[in-house]
Amino acid sequence: MGNTCTGVANMVTEDEIKEAVRSIEEWQKNQANAARNGGPQSSTGPLLQRVGGSDVVKHVVELFYRHLYADPSLIKFLHDQEMTHLRAKQSAFISWLFGPPNVPYTGKSVRIAHLRIIKQRGFSPEDFDLGMKYFAESMRELGAPEILINEVLRRITPYKDAIFTPSAGDAAEEARWAAEAAAASRAASRKELLTAGSKAPSSSLQGADATATASDAAGGADAQKPAALLAGIAEVAEGA
Repeated sequence: MGNTCTGVANMVTEDEIKEAVRSIEEWQKNQANAARNGGPQSSTGPLLQRVGGSDVVKHVVELFYRHLYADPSLIKFLHDQEMTHLRAKQSAFISWLFGPPNVPYTGKSVRIAHLRIIKQRGFSPEDFDLGMKYFAESMRELGAPEILINEVLRRITPYKDAIFTPSAGDAAEEARWAAEAAAASRAASRKELLTAGSKAPSSSLQGADATATASDAAGGADAQKPAALLAGIAEVAEGA
């Protein structure tokens, strides 16, 4: 048999088969431990069940995003996004992807979901590949066997083409961004006008107060003039 197994010569080595068996045994041991502790256990059925169920997917996705946010070359795509929201969306997508094949997907197109970071921040196929490396590492951290990790990556990787292939919906999505930006600009302008308008009465009132004060001062001076004139007349009359 040499370094290959009969029937798969030059494709799978004995060492690779042994590694796969070791990984499966380790995963099954982890699954058995999880079952004793009340966790999910399954070695057959949809991929979602075999990775441990939705709870395990959530843990994988949580570790996955920690890796993404810790990488300086990837944080630029995520720095203004709320991690909890991203994790929830990613967990829902992965749970659907690993689940039964007859369940329709009701979420946003993966192309549209990534379009903004592709168009505005330069997200590339190389960045996608780096993300997949982190996804595999996250599964390893939870003890998943390599044979299962490879199956997971084979299930996810085809979406790379869907993400980076231009679609008919791109123009409509970009038009939506432009409309949102224009609406935000108009809202900001209205806010500035309202802010300026709320300050105007105060300024006018201060001006009116100043005018009234000046008028009162002038009125007081004018009122003093007749009294001074009468006093002068009286002095002249007494002198006469």
